[in-house]
Amino acid sequence: MNKVIIVGAGDTGQAVKHRIRNSVLVDADPGKVIMLSREHPDWEIIGGDASDPNVLITAGIEDAEYLLISTNKDYFAVKIAMTAKKLADEIKIISVLHDIKNFTDLREAGIEHLISPISETIDAILGKLIPVGENITEIAITQHSIALGKSILEVKLPQDTIIGAVLRGHHLIRPESTTILQKGDVISLVSLGQLEADVIDAISGDHKTVVPLDNFLCLLKDEGDLMILDEVLHLASRSVAKCRIIFPDSLIGSREAIEKKAQEHGIDVVCESYMGNILEKFSKLAREMDPASNPLIILPQRKLSLLKYHLPAKYIENLVTEVPFPFYIPKSRQYKKFERVLHFITDKHHDGLCASCAVGMARVNDVPIKSLVLHNPENTYAEEILIHTKRIAKVYGIEVEEEVIEGNPTLEFIQDVRSTANQLVIINWECTIMRRDIMRKIMNEANASVLLMK
Repeated sequence: MNKVIIVGAGDTGQAVKHRIRNSVLVDADPGKVIMLSREHPDWEIIGGDASDPNVLITAGIEDAEYLLISTNKDYFAVKIAMTAKKLADEIKIISVLHDIKNFTDLREAGIEHLISPISETIDAILGKLIPVGENITEIAITQHSIALGKSILEVKLPQDTIIGAVLRGHHLIRPESTTILQKGDVISLVSLGQLEADVIDAISGDHKTVVPLDNFLCLLKDEGDLMILDEVLHLASRSVAKCRIIFPDSLIGSREAIEKKAQEHGIDVVCESYMGNILEKFSKLAREMDPASNPLIILPQRKLSLLKYHLPAKYIENLVTEVPFPFYIPKSRQYKKFERVLHFITDKHHDGLCASCAVGMARVNDVPIKSLVLHNPENTYAEEILIHTKRIAKVYGIEVEEEVIEGNPTLEFIQDVRSTANQLVIINWECTIMRRDIMRKIMNEANASVLLMK
């Protein structure tokens, strides 16, 4: 095993030190350090406060793989973890959790693994009560959790999954249908199968898996594009996203109105104006975006005449081809609430991301989903993705209407796209069933807004 740093020379720290030869023990109590050094002359022991960067550097944090924090206060663990992550971002941190109310704070400090004596007791009890082969998953209820304030009866869980126990502070509560879940509760979910990550994220309040788009780069080419602001800002506010708006100097007079509208939606925007060719500048900015920031490129488009578009169709096609990020193409109109989210489940190239994004977009717009499913007796992948979509949607209370396509899939999809202008259409750019020219036509000509996933 690679080097391990153990912070806290109590019973736990000493027991781990006995078992792991390649480890260094750190403690802030000088008397304890002297005593242990005499009792165990072969141990590497360092005295000092582990929240001090110099102490962790002396302990060899740059070469360590694990940091075990076994202090008597969760507050100390937070300080130590934050210091450690600044010095060695890749280090894996394990900590004892004393009070379940501090669960979120310790997670946010960068501690991947939390060990709670009370939680371990619950697992042991449930392990005796529940047959072998069933999975137990612990989930903390945060302020962002959809289960917060709901009774257990109201929490929509996947089939064959139940809430087996509720830990509130130091008290183990027997779950009843009327039990109201509170912030800080830790619930133990018991499931016959492996619980989907998206389901866990939905209940806990971590929505990044469900809505993986939180860094918007939006182009406003002229005054007509101001009409799509409400749609973009609504999406940004519900997705807790950052929004950067790019426009030419000719729109500089609209900056104040843009910022005021953003304030009405409760978000901060960064407005940037440029001279010269705004399309070339926007393309450059889109290519330079950091993939780790979960970017979404927003290009408003509308058809001006039979063969003429607000943005050159070739420009959009080239940018979509060159930039490996999702694109959102809103239509310049008075924003109305979407009636539904429409997506097309085809084959193995529909890898579940579109399904998760469909649920995310349905959630932020509070609308149902229509899933078009390609029927293929030789490949059940589309049916599996549909089940995945329904499972996540159920947790959020979102209705899913399914339609199995047995004829021409492209024709069926286009008919549904045309059936209502007031919808969000999700297209998978990697889809092998639908031709690229059809996708481009939908992007440029459809009255519905389009989310292009890549």
